Amino acid sequence: MRLELFKLLDETVQMLSDNKALYTNVEQLTRNAVEKILVESKLEYLGIHSRIKSKESLREKIIRNRYYMQYNHKEEILNALPDIIGLRIECRFLKDEALIFENIKKYFISTNSFCQFMLDENLFLDLKTIQPQKQKNGLNIYRIDGYYLINNIKVNFELQIKSLVNAFWSNIEHKLIYKNKHYLDVDRFMSDLLVSINQSLSVLDSQLALVHDQIQNLSRKDIEFNEKNIENLITKAINDLFSSKMQENLGFSLSIKYTSKLLASYLFNKDILYATNGEDRIANLLKVLRKITNKNISFEDEIVLESQFNPDNVFQAIFGNFLLAEMNKDYDWYIFFKMLFAIELGNDITNFVRFLEIMQQLLIDEYWFKTSFVQLESHDKQIVQNELLRIFSQSLIHINSVQIVSSITIKEMNQVFKHFVTVIEMECETLEDFNCNKEMYQKDWNNIAKQILDNDQ
Repeated sequence: MRLELFKLLDETVQMLSDNKALYTNVEQLTRNAVEKILVESKLEYLGIHSRIKSKESLREKIIRNRYYMQYNHKEEILNALPDIIGLRIECRFLKDEALIFENIKKYFISTNSFCQFMLDENLFLDLKTIQPQKQKNGLNIYRIDGYYLINNIKVNFELQIKSLVNAFWSNIEHKLIYKNKHYLDVDRFMSDLLVSINQSLSVLDSQLALVHDQIQNLSRKDIEFNEKNIENLITKAINDLFSSKMQENLGFSLSIKYTSKLLASYLFNKDILYATNGEDRIANLLKVLRKITNKNISFEDEIVLESQFNPDNVFQAIFGNFLLAEMNKDYDWYIFFKMLFAIELGNDITNFVRFLEIMQQLLIDEYWFKTSFVQLESHDKQIVQNELLRIFSQSLIHINSVQIVSSITIKEMNQVFKHFVTVIEMECETLEDFNCNKEMYQKDWNNIAKQILDNDQ
């Protein structure tokens, strides 16, 4: 015979499903209210996340918290459940958690045990309980109980305020502890290790907050210096997490420090080209960490793009098709694109084309290049420019090294190529002049590009 408690579980879960429309409505109302507070207060925040409790989570919580021992009816359990709806305000730094909480309090008036929202008389929060609360693991969390009255029905919700560090930490703890069904003989050791990780994340939060404040207040020269520090933080984060993923998948881990540095450099340059400010790059750091942590990544399977590659110009055609042929043969390129595609949003073919576009912009100044060879007829000018793009692209194939993604290499190649083209421009008065020497130009530029890489190693 089936245990009686499972009958109560089934009834409660069914009631949760039956009330889905009600809960969805309350989720939106409470989310709108929180967003209104943040916008009116002009507070900086990264996002508001919400969810309705899942059936699986409800079953597990009823048993774990022994609600079946305290209540006999499904209505009583749902009324007692504090987080049928969960809201989370995500902010950048630990100090922002307290700032947001204090501003929320300004929008509520004290009634009895709960405080009423001044802009919606049906919304209530428990702002009298001391915040942040101390969790079982000894760490602090801003977790505020609330409820919303709708059609004489009281729907409970929970509001959390979490910095990127605490959100990332919660994700780790949830997966390692609460979702881990295996018995751990080293609970004390694991507990100490997790506390140590949390302390390290807190230090990282302080460092990022310091860099953020400096970027906001210092001169452009100082900003550039600190941007390098941020790039180094991104490099370390990428290296540590992908090394861990490689160990999980292959059973061993190769040194990917240099590739991680190149990828961080590319991501940083991409943000600059797309006019993403330094503040956003800091905020994205831990989002990248969380995204990688939640991914299952194979370091054995071939990279397969979703659709056919259609290049837009000579550079993309030559260099792009070369990379497509190499990325599943040369493991250095394979690791680079495996990590890039894991981090970037959207599909892989789009990110591959964007990579080529950005590399071309960084390596060859578009405005300068288009204004070269003005002494030639328009048609001849176009031919020469395309041939120079071919020469440049062929040199990258000749080099065949991920080092070309390095910021130092890119900057050096950009400057030297300008001088190289300027010399050719002075030598060639006609298209025929150029055609007579283009094989020599290819050989010369191959040697120059190779020398640049050798000097930068």
